[in-house]
Amino acid sequence: MQVIKLLAHCLIDSTRVTVALWMMILVATGLDVRAAGPTQLEAGPQSICVLDDSGVVCWGDNRRGQAQSLALVRPRDISVGYERICALDDLGVHCWGSNDQGQLEVPPLDQPVQVSVGGHHSCAEDATGLVCWGAMGNEPVLVPPNLDF
Repeated sequence: MQVIKLLAHCLIDSTRVTVALWMMILVATGLDVRAAGPTQLEAGPQSICVLDDSGVVCWGDNRRGQAQSLALVRPRDISVGYERICALDDLGVHCWGSNDQGQLEVPPLDQPVQVSVGGHHSCAEDATGLVCWGAMGNEPVLVPPNLDF
């Protein structure tokens, strides 16, 4: 068994994902999910996603549609946050789930290379630097102008 990533008591290996989470909001206990060639595992407070040969597979709380999986074109990065998931594929960044503070409204990006989801905001690194959307509390997300990538 080749262990790729261990996160929040989730073990991912080359043939399957075995989940045993103990969190304040219990997502799954002893859930066995088959994955074909998993390469990335991301766990949030309510949902879990794995990136594998078939795309992105998500499970857990689905009250905001965050445990559904979108049809993506060769996805290569995923990030799971509170009630929302974002993924990067050949067509760009896609987010799904809660949108109560603009978290799904992905701005135009120039060749994004990675995505990260926070509480009520998301960020992506692209050719111009760091681009964020959504909100932090009641304020829009502001990116410091002097970040160097």
